[in-house]
Amino acid sequence: MTTPLKRAARSSAQASDGGRPAAGGGLGRWGRRYLLAGVGLILMLGAMGLGYACTLRPVWVDLDGQPLLLRTHLPTVGEALAEARISLEPEDLVEPPLDTPVGSGVHVRIRRARTVYIVVDGEARVHRTLAQTVGEVLTEAGVKWIPEDRITMGGAVVSGDQLLYAPPASGRQTASRGRRPGLGAPLAPEVEIAVQRAVPIAIQDGPATYTFLTVARTLGEALLEKGITLYAADRIQPPLDTAIHGGLRAAIDRSRPVTVLADGEVRQTRTRAETVAQLLEEEGIALGELDYTVPNAADAIVPGMRVMVVRVREEEVVEQEPIPFETEYRPNPQ
Repeated sequence: MTTPLKRAARSSAQASDGGRPAAGGGLGRWGRRYLLAGVGLILMLGAMGLGYACTLRPVWVDLDGQPLLLRTHLPTVGEALAEARISLEPEDLVEPPLDTPVGSGVHVRIRRARTVYIVVDGEARVHRTLAQTVGEVLTEAGVKWIPEDRITMGGAVVSGDQLLYAPPASGRQTASRGRRPGLGAPLAPEVEIAVQRAVPIAIQDGPATYTFLTVARTLGEALLEKGITLYAADRIQPPLDTAIHGGLRAAIDRSRPVTVLADGEVRQTRTRAETVAQLLEEEGIALGELDYTVPNAADAIVPGMRVMVVRVREEEVVEQEPIPFETEYRPNPQ
């Protein structure tokens, strides 16, 4: 039997322990409260995180042709791009503008300007551009050019419709708040474009005159580019190694094709000689005192002429031939 004195002592002991359960007992009233509070906190944080993720608004970005998906709570396009650490320069193109409010599923197009070094007639300039081709860059930079000009990019000869950069590889990437997107195609490096202007020159080729534009360094290179053939016997003034400059005029004195038949040989050659005699002298063919040519040595050279050398040799020939005869005997009248 428990006396009132013992029950009072037990109650006093429990009060001094703060209501904690005795060793080997279950959770007390305060333990259960702590557990419930912890579970509630976890559920609350999870709900907040889920709510945060669910309320992120998607922003579709076309960055230099590469698709990118951003998620943000920020109110404007510019702030969303800054949050994703996409840096922009004043020359860059952003559509829609940076102050556009971010709506659900907004699409943003970004074209970043490239730095191009342009060298024209030895003068260098720096230009930032959104142009796609070499010709567009030059026109945008105020450089007048024509198709006959020599344009090089990175040392290689290119045309005006050459693309500045290869298109990026496709593939969507994602960036959320505070994270930088993994940009697989960084901005292409700077390039150098050099322009060598074509200049006009004139070539007098017999009765024909050729006037054309060239970027060749010498007269010989210009003739080669134009497809004008020179033979060894042709003469041109000024010489082939003359440096090209605007307004240069050159004259070609053409040789004429001829065929020479002499001493059992057939020679096909070209000459600028005026007469047959001069042609033979050029070819090192000497005529003897009795030799002659067909046509005559004094005749003028015409294109396609055939010249034959006839050798004449003078010698004495002695021939003996018996003459048939009859013998007749007559008496001496004495």
